[in-house]
Amino acid sequence: MEKFELHILGCGSALPTTRHFPTSQIVNVRDKLFMIDCGEGAQLQFRKSHLKFSRLNHIFISHLHGDHCFGLLGLISTLNLLGRTAELHIHSPKGLETLLTPMLDFFNRQMTPKLARIAVTFFRYSTTLSRIPLLIETLHIKAV
Repeated sequence: MEKFELHILGCGSALPTTRHFPTSQIVNVRDKLFMIDCGEGAQLQFRKSHLKFSRLNHIFISHLHGDHCFGLLGLISTLNLLGRTAELHIHSPKGLETLLTPMLDFFNRQMTPKLARIAVTFFRYSTTLSRIPLLIETLHIKAV
């Protein structure tokens, strides 16, 4: 049987507490990790779950509320500091790149050239409740 696991890093709280972190889940399919939402503290819970950052290549943001995406900048910074060079694909509703790009640009300027190489690809999506197919647009951002 092929590997399939679900790790709940956070749920049930828009406000972090000592017992609950904002929403973030990891789906492990054949040792490929997919993150669903990235609330504040997600990378700490990721480490506590003994998961490998190198296996995370896709992050899906369900909607643009802070408790679903405030952990992204810290996670991307950590990936940079770990020397990651592989692309990270972030799937989100339209608007996330407008919020995140200026912060990535600002903080990547402060990193050494060796660390400022992570490439982030945003996939904007929109859905309806009908059976209309998912619309995906891409915007590729690469730190230089």
